[in-house]
Amino acid sequence: MRHTQLGILLALLLLTAPELSAESAGVRAALSAYLNRALSAEDGFEDRYAAEVWLVDMQQRLARFLADPAERLDLLTRVQQQAAELNLPPELVLSVIEVESAFDRYAISRVGAQGLMQVMPFWKDEIGRSDDNLTDTPTNLRYGCHILRFYLDREDQNLSHALAAYNGSSGSLRYPNKVRAAWESHWRTAPLDWLGCAHAVKLATSTENPQMHSNADTLLAQHPDIETVEALITDCNGAARGKWLPIEKLPALLSDGIKLPKSAVAQDAWGRDVPRIALDNGDLDGWCRAVPESLVPVLTATGVDRAQLVLTMFKDDGAPLLSDPRQVLAQRVDKLGKKGFVPRVAIELEFNLFKRPDENQTLRDALPADNETGGNLYGLSSLDEHAALFEALKASFAVQGLPYEGVLKEAAPAQYEINVAYSDDA
Repeated sequence: MRHTQLGILLALLLLTAPELSAESAGVRAALSAYLNRALSAEDGFEDRYAAEVWLVDMQQRLARFLADPAERLDLLTRVQQQAAELNLPPELVLSVIEVESAFDRYAISRVGAQGLMQVMPFWKDEIGRSDDNLTDTPTNLRYGCHILRFYLDREDQNLSHALAAYNGSSGSLRYPNKVRAAWESHWRTAPLDWLGCAHAVKLATSTENPQMHSNADTLLAQHPDIETVEALITDCNGAARGKWLPIEKLPALLSDGIKLPKSAVAQDAWGRDVPRIALDNGDLDGWCRAVPESLVPVLTATGVDRAQLVLTMFKDDGAPLLSDPRQVLAQRVDKLGKKGFVPRVAIELEFNLFKRPDENQTLRDALPADNETGGNLYGLSSLDEHAALFEALKASFAVQGLPYEGVLKEAAPAQYEINVAYSDDA
């Protein structure tokens, strides 16, 4: 129950009145011992870690947050050194700082977390360093980066899981997505392995949703017959667009993404290019990158022989492409989160089942007659009529770990509805 344990532990970063189980106490003890060893070591970094080109580049990017050039240089040098010591991408550290404190080293959260990386002060007493000043930049960076490194190692290098643990929100993608958005918008220099797909990951690490997979290895270990990955992005009408790719492309798809025309998310309702969008500018490409935790198997008529990965689109400079409805949704969720709200969604999938047209009959001719006003609402006999289809749909939900809650006959003559459970993962 790794995610459950981490959720208990990281809640302690927000609450200081814990009553620990033996297991979660062990995790806390491990992190405490790790911090004690790390923070007792001498700070022996030298300028050899500094990369002048990186510093010049990041100085310009950091100017939007810190006006003083000397302060920017000092912070960037320290971030670079600390990140190099712990094998962390310095751009990731900057993204975490942006989300946690907006580069205010005196920031204090409503629960008492302090400094650039919002470290809880109880850790000082936990490891016997009560005199440490968490508003001191080097001290805060050492605490924050070592805690992040600890969770990266515990989560098999899966950045999304590690960031959720760092934030105390294991099982939710809201915080990792905020950090990734900051990275994409302001700090990106090269692809980051957000899902740990360049590392060997232990099988069956999650009992919360075993259908979710973080990389190609775990997926293929459980479903060796998969030969194709469906890479999809949702357009502004809710239709899926994308490609079927050979499964050998999956590792690169997870780490680097693929390019698709920006017009792919701006088709009309019939799936046709809108000339003003697609043709007038040469149909430019956008970068499509994997949505964390969206890699799942697909049940087809021949078994589980396909994978599916959801994408979202960015501009060449790393900024979100706001014609992608998923990016718009992410912005709305973020704005609500800043006001203390968490959107919860319950999906009702409503659809119609029509008789197959005869050989010389159009689909319109096969539709129910206008005078059919009743539809056997909640009729079980209607479900019996299509039982094989509904059982296949239920099995597809199960393969992908989707929270299926039942099917019913709706009011219109050919109308049915599948219910999906409430979720806070908008």
